[in-house]
Amino acid sequence: MLLKISVKNFKSFKNTVTLDLVSSTKVRSFEGHVVRFGEMKVLRNAVIYGANASGKSNLHRALAFIQESLRLGALPLSASGSYCKVGEDDGKNEESAFDVLFEIDGEFFDYGFSAILSTRSITSEWLYQLSLGKGGQWVQQKVFERSGDDAAVLGEGLPIEPEDTYRFRLYADDFIGSPDRLFLTELNRGKRYASGSFFSLFERVHAFLTRGLRVIGANDHTPQTEIYLRSDQLEIISGLLSSFDTGIEEVKRVRISMAELKELLPPPVFEQVRMILSEMLANNSKFNNISIRVDNAYIIVTSLKDEEPLVEKICLRHGDARSTFEFAEESDGTQRLFDFIDLLLTSDRNAVFVIDEINRSLHPMLTKHLISTFNKVHAHDRVQLVCTTHEDSLMDLGLLRKDEIWFVDRKSGEGSRLYPLDAFRDVKTETSVDKRYWDGRYGGIPVLDDPFLGDDLDASA
Repeated sequence: MLLKISVKNFKSFKNTVTLDLVSSTKVRSFEGHVVRFGEMKVLRNAVIYGANASGKSNLHRALAFIQESLRLGALPLSASGSYCKVGEDDGKNEESAFDVLFEIDGEFFDYGFSAILSTRSITSEWLYQLSLGKGGQWVQQKVFERSGDDAAVLGEGLPIEPEDTYRFRLYADDFIGSPDRLFLTELNRGKRYASGSFFSLFERVHAFLTRGLRVIGANDHTPQTEIYLRSDQLEIISGLLSSFDTGIEEVKRVRISMAELKELLPPPVFEQVRMILSEMLANNSKFNNISIRVDNAYIIVTSLKDEEPLVEKICLRHGDARSTFEFAEESDGTQRLFDFIDLLLTSDRNAVFVIDEINRSLHPMLTKHLISTFNKVHAHDRVQLVCTTHEDSLMDLGLLRKDEIWFVDRKSGEGSRLYPLDAFRDVKTETSVDKRYWDGRYGGIPVLDDPFLGDDLDASA
């Protein structure tokens, strides 16, 4: 689970901003919206509001940036222009910082790095293992730290075998002189750790940050998902889509030829699919099928030994129509719902979905139904949803807790700031939160001027 993310000197975030998903002790509604770890409770949802250009999408971009950096093992080219340019004090030569606190299988970790983004150079990197001490305070155990050009250093008192300590020092020494690269990625590049080794946590931490976080942009499609690979799931998917009043009664997989597949997919995607299928056969992989989501189709391809691959496309049957509908014939809103099916049916019980503009193309009632259904489906696991939105119907204390609603606001010269609804002491359960929001009580709304005010214009002209 994601517990906290802090970001500094990135995009519109000049000073450190923090999204804290550890529950407020003052809020007692919707106990099913929290996951308990002893006395600590972690929120299942965070819904973030803000005006256009307020910076609310930049938290999403920060997590995407952390992921891309860890996948590459270095800061991406885009980093050089991603420092905060707000105010008179330009952040070009200032340190930026990214810090994520999270839970994996009941263990808590804090990973982060700082960098000069304009030169794409890492200035420090750290990984701590955490435990809850008295009064709910975190107790840190250093796993490793690195600073500048110095070699990474192991923490003291770790339960590590001598040979693993020796291996770590070799890796750390070899990594000296790599200010543009991330050591955590290096510890996962072609390395193999025994399942009982303390260092296996490097694999788990890297996997959570690069794959456990499902970062989906406003115009992104869901990454490859296993949901449509299982035929027995189609009936469940059909029922879910029907509950959203889409008119869909059945989701079907219809066989097509490889030639038809080639017509549906962009050439680079088609070649990538062929390469993946070849690798599956060559490696005798236990996974023999993949799903592909493109603008105009949802495709499932199954690798078969000594035969041409089985290719199927998703088609839909509506109750008032004899013929099936192509995926491309569905509305933008219905197609968007397909991208969110994984949110409801994922088999990863620790997934964290980070979605920018969750309401895009959806009717307000559908967005509300989506979040309500999400909380019912995941009432007994650790799946989380962090999303940005303009949809004020979600600002409902009959749907979300006060500490699950956040705002992003900006002030001239100061950059964006992030704060929860719970910070306002006068918010009561019966309060009309959305009305007070539009009245400007909580910030995070546009401040509009009349562009023609004072102009000598003839309205009748």
